[in-house]
Amino acid sequence: MDKSAALARMAEVSTVDEVLALAEQLGLTMNYEQADYALGRINQTKNDAAELSGDTLEKVATELFNL
Repeated sequence: MDKSAALARMAEVSTVDEVLALAEQLGLTMNYEQADYALGRINQTKNDAAELSGDTLEKVATELFNL
């Protein structure tokens, strides 16, 4: 999966199970707690204040999914 497809999928996740499935598709191993943390970070990027502070989906993808 290329980066743009992974980012699009990340923007759509809404459950921890979906994050786990995405990580598996990317060849990563995450436990439930890591996926829950990732979901929280992904959800944070969806508000304007996070983007203004530099917390973007791309940044989360790089930090948590090695994209």
